[in-house]
Amino acid sequence: MRTMRISNLWWAVLPFCLFACNKDEQQEGTDGTPVSFVTTISPSSRLTVNNSWAGLSDAKVGVEINGTVKEYTVNEKGELTSAAPFYWEDLGQTVSVNAWYPYNEGKKPEAVVVAADQSVAANYLASDLLEVNNASVSASENTLTFVHRTACVECALQLNPTEEGTMNAATITLCNLSGVSEGNSVKTTGDYKALVAPQTLIAGTVFMEVTMSDGRSDEYVLPEDVELKQGYIFPVSVEVTPDGLNVAFGTPIKWEGETVGTDGEAPEVGPDTDGDKWEQNGDDIQTDGETTEQHPENGNSSQWEGETSEVNAEKRS
Repeated sequence: MRTMRISNLWWAVLPFCLFACNKDEQQEGTDGTPVSFVTTISPSSRLTVNNSWAGLSDAKVGVEINGTVKEYTVNEKGELTSAAPFYWEDLGQTVSVNAWYPYNEGKKPEAVVVAADQSVAANYLASDLLEVNNASVSASENTLTFVHRTACVECALQLNPTEEGTMNAATITLCNLSGVSEGNSVKTTGDYKALVAPQTLIAGTVFMEVTMSDGRSDEYVLPEDVELKQGYIFPVSVEVTPDGLNVAFGTPIKWEGETVGTDGEAPEVGPDTDGDKWEQNGDDIQTDGETTEQHPENGNSSQWEGETSEVNAEKRS
């Protein structure tokens, strides 16, 4: 019995001994490949004026693998790297990855909340919440496609030919919204765009207020329910007339991203001081060089789920 207990203890300690050796080798750059990513994001938002991540004041992104979250940094090319990354144990393995922006101290916000005054550029930027859900990633196929958690309302404001005045300094405010940091209205950007939490507004609700430079203000009441879906752009035509506002909703447009090839290479990053490494039990999942597709859940275009691979991960010190 005594011999068996000692033997069991030895097998429990052995993995830690082996890992300590690997950790030293990783720091010398001779063992362990850091997990890094190339990202794509859907165009038409503040992040993607040039379909890139350029110009961010806060470039931190949360990345989660098997329940552990690490802070990664995105550059203007969309490359995600970390000073303390995850490591591949097997370059042929596939893992399931969740990610989000902004980093939010390592916690993905459960609810979508946007800024009230998006005429301030920084507030508009902070309102564009992005996420990746259950993306299947390998060392050679490491693209993460972020989708928008918000809906985007884009208004085109114009004066009726019979209306006197100018649109200079005219403002549009969207009213009676949920998911706003302060109050229940959102002031749009200078070109009349606003990011809002997904929601349904019922008929009879005051949805919009237009204020002209001369102080005139008009409201628009919804004649029917409007559903603002996650990941969609809602074009709205707004005409100021002597009798009030003529408003017409266009066909919602799905935000679509472009795939960027990685050529099987991952950007270099520094070693992890924690020595975190990831191992997988079971058969590897072959991707055949294609990015894992995501499909709507139960036909709801605002909910996405991807294929999840099982990962047996242990955090060792």
